[in-house]
Amino acid sequence: MNYRFVTVVWGEEYTGVFLDVCLPNQLAPGELASFADLEMCEYQVYTTTADSARIAADPRFAAIQEIMPTRIIHLNKSLEGNEYMDSIALMNHGHIMSIRKAAGTDTAFVFLPPDQVYSAGTFRRIREVAQSGKRILLTAGVRVEKESFIPAFVRTFADGSGNCPAPSRKLVGLALDHLHPVILSYFVDSREYNDGPCHFYWRVDDTGFVARALSMHPLMVRPRREDAIPVRSVDGDYLRRVSSDIHDYHIVTDSDELVAFEMSSGAWSAGINGPNSFNIYRCALHLKHGGDHMHRKFLRKKVRIHSSGYNGPWEEVEAESDRVIETARSILAVSYKAPMHRSLFDYYTSRWRAFLDHVKDVVIFGTGAGGEVTLELAECCGWNVSRFIDNNPAKQGTTFHGYPVTGPETLGSRDYQLVIVASLPGKRAIFQQLKQAGLVHRKDFIYYLDTVTIGKLQITLTI
Repeated sequence: MNYRFVTVVWGEEYTGVFLDVCLPNQLAPGELASFADLEMCEYQVYTTTADSARIAADPRFAAIQEIMPTRIIHLNKSLEGNEYMDSIALMNHGHIMSIRKAAGTDTAFVFLPPDQVYSAGTFRRIREVAQSGKRILLTAGVRVEKESFIPAFVRTFADGSGNCPAPSRKLVGLALDHLHPVILSYFVDSREYNDGPCHFYWRVDDTGFVARALSMHPLMVRPRREDAIPVRSVDGDYLRRVSSDIHDYHIVTDSDELVAFEMSSGAWSAGINGPNSFNIYRCALHLKHGGDHMHRKFLRKKVRIHSSGYNGPWEEVEAESDRVIETARSILAVSYKAPMHRSLFDYYTSRWRAFLDHVKDVVIFGTGAGGEVTLELAECCGWNVSRFIDNNPAKQGTTFHGYPVTGPETLGSRDYQLVIVASLPGKRAIFQQLKQAGLVHRKDFIYYLDTVTIGKLQITLTI
């Protein structure tokens, strides 16, 4: 079996964090070094020509070469500086390149995001799981706010040699003080509950929480099907393409085994749209549209994230999470069969659906990868796209897929019935911008992943 450690990194936002934080964490004793005795290992970095020289010259990257061969691979030149490609699409492109290069070989891919740190012993555990015969190792990737977390992480874990070994419970304790606002919106007691949660969290006490996750990070994947390629991302459609047999999966259910934290900007606010509370019918709706049948299997696993022993009411909280998840699953199942329950389900979920029978002309706000798939939504709905809107002056006056790109000042023309917001990183700011312009969510504008209703047809993009 070959091992490929794959990182896709570009730009100062990611390259600096990768070199200054992630590599010192991966170079800690017993991490990458636990693979030093194997011949068939390679550490691959997919990056742009602009960033490759900096990475190659960094002594921490050179240190990996003492453990295993390394390779820096340039992303396709046509994508370098591509202002229309968002971070998810660019990262997925690098993953596809690595997967295709390994065609015809028995390879275990270790996907290492350029902004993720791991607890001590993680890489040794990856090897153990791979050698046990399991083909996919999943962990609940929890986000922290990088602006405050990174300085605290370095202060806490940097050792005399410049590496950052991070014992699990101590790492969790630090992360709990720096949880990202989006993560806080996944807690079922949040007053700004997320509109599109991929995780559901229950607090136990100040030392931890129980997580139930639709979306989990595939830390290690050894494909059963060599021709499997991620269309959108390795944590999305790729997993069911790799294997639909849950017995191939090892899901980490206790942070003592290993834990990963992804460092994201505090400005990122996907799914947070003001005051909101958890609703069991909304939960059921997201189980339907928030993933495929494999993701719903992941959700059945209870994950303990904790910084100390099990002194709190862990079993009681886990039982409550079971009750909620199973109730949501039952609502979803019954709604398919019983008209009475379907009506109740539709009543509650309609609060999050947009009824758009009147729409003929639309404008799309955002010219990234989201804008591309929103064109597909417009085509499915029979809508005419008149133009794209973007806040970036450099894009205004250009074209995107043959459509003109204008600035937000053209919203005042009202020569449209609907604005579709097609930007994930800019969602919250654009929502606020549209509301200030007097537009109403789910009436005058929608998010491109909202469920829309046209007559008897319901449409939701799944990416």
